[in-house]
Amino acid sequence: RKFADRPFLKAAVSLARHSIHLMHSAGVRHVEPWSRDAGWHASRWLEAELTLPNSYAHQRKIRVYTDAAMWWLQKRRGAVKPRQRLARSDFVVSSRSRWA
Repeated sequence: RKFADRPFLKAAVSLARHSIHLMHSAGVRHVEPWSRDAGWHASRWLEAELTLPNSYAHQRKIRVYTDAAMWWLQKRRGAVKPRQRLARSDFVVSSRSRWA
């Protein structure tokens, strides 16, 4: 889904004081422009192939692989942090996460 990561990115910006560590799909191209527009500097520092286990009954493969990247976002000096209220409805949290 397009822009599905926006609530999470907005929450990270509203909660962080100086830096954010972000893992995202390696193929995305919006992290740097988005962070610049939000008053942050993004440095892509790691790429890795991650193994994702089978999580749903309709999946046929035991595991799949995906390329991921890590960014380090740092607050730009002199940037004004926007105040934003986040509602519970801005987030989708699953208690069935296999990563917990």
